[in-house]
Amino acid sequence: ELRNLLQVASVLGRVFNFSLLGAVAGLQRDKLERALLQLEDLDFVYQSALAPERQYSFKHVLAQEAIYQTLVRPRREAHHAAAGKAIEDLYSDRPDEWIEILAHHYTRSGDDAKALTYLELAHNKASRDYALAEAKGFFEDAMRILDRAPDTPQHRTQRVRFLANEFIVHYMLFEIPAFIELATRHQELADSIDDIGLRGLFYERLGYCQWMLGRLIESLDTCLRAAEMCEAGENTSGAGQAYTVLEWVHLVLGNYAEVDGWKQKALRAFERDYDPFHYMLARTGSAWAHIMRGAWSDAVQESEEAMRAGQEHDDPGLICFSHFMLCCAYTGEGRYEEAQSNGEFALQKAPTLAETVYSKSFLAGAWCRLGQAERAVETLVPLAPLYDASQFAVGQILNACYLGEAYCRTDRLKEAAETLEGTIEHTERIRMPFYLGSALRLRAEVARKADFTEPGRLRASGYFEKAIDVLSEIGAENELALARAGYARLCRESGDNDKARRYYRTALETLERLGSLAEPPVIRKALAELNE
Repeated sequence: ELRNLLQVASVLGRVFNFSLLGAVAGLQRDKLERALLQLEDLDFVYQSALAPERQYSFKHVLAQEAIYQTLVRPRREAHHAAAGKAIEDLYSDRPDEWIEILAHHYTRSGDDAKALTYLELAHNKASRDYALAEAKGFFEDAMRILDRAPDTPQHRTQRVRFLANEFIVHYMLFEIPAFIELATRHQELADSIDDIGLRGLFYERLGYCQWMLGRLIESLDTCLRAAEMCEAGENTSGAGQAYTVLEWVHLVLGNYAEVDGWKQKALRAFERDYDPFHYMLARTGSAWAHIMRGAWSDAVQESEEAMRAGQEHDDPGLICFSHFMLCCAYTGEGRYEEAQSNGEFALQKAPTLAETVYSKSFLAGAWCRLGQAERAVETLVPLAPLYDASQFAVGQILNACYLGEAYCRTDRLKEAAETLEGTIEHTERIRMPFYLGSALRLRAEVARKADFTEPGRLRASGYFEKAIDVLSEIGAENELALARAGYARLCRESGDNDKARRYYRTALETLERLGSLAEPPVIRKALAELNE
């Protein structure tokens, strides 16, 4: 009898509740009390807690593992199934506290249907709580069960739903290439299920991955298809998520007029079926478009709306994301102290590797403008391999632009030129005009500082002129004004004062209209010196 009780206890784990042990072992209270006293005397277990429930623990973890191994498989599965049933009965008033343990027991019980039910609940809960390793473990357990299960419509649908829900875990772990390989491998299976709304959500995840990898036109097509399927399947939240990714695709393509339209469609969908993460992305995507255009107050307003959503749900990831977007907005506007404080707060709140990396990139951009360019270099250099491993194209390019500027400001001109030339090639290849224009402007500044000869000035002039053309085409006014101001400095150094005045004045008019703070005093001083 004691041996049987020890085996049941070993199934429940290193720590187990008195009432749960009694329910699974089928022992009355007084008999269980006596047995546990004997096991305490024999040094197997000890009482480890009295409240809120009486708990016991195995004195040695190796003893628990060794006892568990003495159970033959059918008996072990029967005990796990009995543990799951007992938990459902004893704790029916608070099932959320036991979801992970129920998933554990039913996964080992041979009851695959219940195992999949609780694995899905546990996976979703762990994802919400940023317990990413645990979430990935639940996903892998579910895939193993489905691999051995018969190929039925129900099991196919379950597999696609698990894949769709797993995306956010791979995203936050910076494992996008692994997820897109997984999704691509299951694309034919996704096409075979009857639930068209779920198919649409699966394709939204695939389109999001394509966006991250810089396959922008492919992402555009995939997400349009995803939105149509979600709409047809009445998956309102899935449609809103697809609209959000379409917003971000147009953002990086420089189609700012399209961004607001997709944002509005996403917000209308989330009014009917709310998704906090994608609501935050809809707001911050709009904020980033405003940053690229130089509309600072609009960018701040959208970021603060995203921040409110994070605060309402007490979600550190959403709060982090909105604060590093505020950091980016304030850096562009020239409010560097506020940019730094928001970037530091974002880094403090970052719950995962992904948010930590993004926060550091934006914070380093603020440090660079604050005169701490060496600190920015030290922060940005270790981030580059992480972005490369994730193949996150937008992150690679953003980080490289900040790093190129930091190298330039520390007069490490060779490293700056190499970094920016690689970025120019990357942005041209995948069609990211804002960062192409920005990289060209910075490359021109490097050339202007590095080579004072006539060929050097011509090379810098070519970079500036191309940057001005690219940025003019998409209406990125603040970055365009910075390119014109840089070109004016080059013209002044070349002795063409009339051209320098024209470009300075055009840049100053734009920056003053936008409310940008850092550059106008420098330009006014340069114009005054030219007039003298």
